[in-house]
Amino acid sequence: MSDYFRLRHVVLVTDDLERAKRDVPFVFGVKLAFEDPGAAVLEVVNAMFPFGLAFIEVMAPMHDGAPSARFLKREGGLGAYMVAFNCSDPEQRAARAERLGVRLAWRSDHDDFLCFQLHPRDCRATMIEFDRSVGEELIHNRLYAAGGYAWQQAVRMDETYGIDEMVLSSPDVVGLAAHWAQLLERDAVPLDDGSFRIATDMCALRFMSAPAASRETLSTLRLTVRDPASIVTRARERGYPVAADRVEMFGIVFELRAPPHAQSA
Repeated sequence: MSDYFRLRHVVLVTDDLERAKRDVPFVFGVKLAFEDPGAAVLEVVNAMFPFGLAFIEVMAPMHDGAPSARFLKREGGLGAYMVAFNCSDPEQRAARAERLGVRLAWRSDHDDFLCFQLHPRDCRATMIEFDRSVGEELIHNRLYAAGGYAWQQAVRMDETYGIDEMVLSSPDVVGLAAHWAQLLERDAVPLDDGSFRIATDMCALRFMSAPAASRETLSTLRLTVRDPASIVTRARERGYPVAADRVEMFGIVFELRAPPHAQSA
């Protein structure tokens, strides 16, 4: 098996999954790929949407005592709930995290899927999952356990091309970037604007400074899209807060960027 480490999947929480199932395809031009009945073990219902070859999962708690319901109440719905890294070595990565003092929150081991979720308080900003699906070293493999067996048929790239970066915000940006660099075993590269960037084999993480009183969150998804203005227009029609190149949905900002050739045209 070849080594790989991909930032493949981000999880958002809502109290209205049916609205999400209507609005995400309408706003971004993507398609619902999968609703996982196995998500019930985590006390949620969910919907998986391919954004390019990565995924955005929107989930809703099944009852008020579910962990995701506590997240909505505690955080006010702000920030992403979790990021999932597909990797060739989730066991080793989870074990290393525990040696660094990060608690294991949950483990799942089935015939075709192995995953470890780390405790969100120890991760800081958002929960981390390391997982592996059988055959996923080939990125186009028909099985991606979280996305189902037919996810490829749901990929639509007419409007939204994919996720470029996920932005984590913290008053202690240096400390958060260093912490995640240790957990992910990847360099946090300092940039001229004072931020840090951790690259993976798919998508990247950007660490940005936030005001002193702010909570640490995964606050922004940066998308490459065909036409930012059309997405903003559709989001406004559905009642979401918008600006010139951004949309706010499910507690985070979707920052919209046209491809470089379109920007220079």
